[in-house]
Amino acid sequence: MLDLIKKSMLIGAGLANLGREKAKELAKQISKEAEVSEEEGEKLVKEIVESAEKSGKDLENRIRTVVQETLEKMDVPTKKDFALLTAKIEELEQKLEQKES
Repeated sequence: MLDLIKKSMLIGAGLANLGREKAKELAKQISKEAEVSEEEGEKLVKEIVESAEKSGKDLENRIRTVVQETLEKMDVPTKKDFALLTAKIEELEQKLEQKES
C-alpha cells in the first residue's frame, strides 16, 4: 500500500515544491490513512520529495540536451559565433580606419 501511495504522490504536480509545513501535514495524513507511525509518514514524504527533485533535475537535463541537439541540427549560431563575428567586424573596421587615415 505504501508503494501505491508513493506512486500516486509522484504523479501529483509540484510535490517537490511543497513547503516544510505542507510536507509535515502530508506525513500526518499518510500516517493516519496508511496506519503507519508519523515518523514513517515523514520518512515517506522525504523520500518522495527527494525522488521528485531528482526526477525534475533529470528532466531538466534531458530537455537541455534535446534543445542543444535541436539547435545544432538547425545550425543556429551560438553566442560564441556572434562574439567571433563581432570581433572580426571590429578588427576589419580598425583596419579600414587605418587605411583611411
